[in-house]
Amino acid sequence: MGQPATNEINVRSTVAASETAAGQDPFHAHRTEEHAMHDTLTPRRTVALIALAWLAGGFLLLLLTPLSARSETLGWTPTFWLLLAPMSVLVAIKPRLPLDLLAALMRR
Repeated sequence: MGQPATNEINVRSTVAASETAAGQDPFHAHRTEEHAMHDTLTPRRTVALIALAWLAGGFLLLLLTPLSARSETLGWTPTFWLLLAPMSVLVAIKPRLPLDLLAALMRR
């Protein structure tokens, strides 16, 4: 039960032999396989990327347009929807994010 199947051993040795013959180290081939696994867009990463794009767009909008952070008619609504809402999404995804960013700033 703890022994791998014979076919699995043969496949691994064949892949390792072909990679070594091609000039690749089997260890590095495994590392690239791991990196490829981390390069996939999971739903959580997709939401984080959307929130980051939303935050960057909101920041640029407030910075480069005459839209003020607070107005008499809208109150704090523009600031909330352009900055605080995407920040809250990012914090909901990774609660330690603000502390990690603050620690990175303190190290500089």
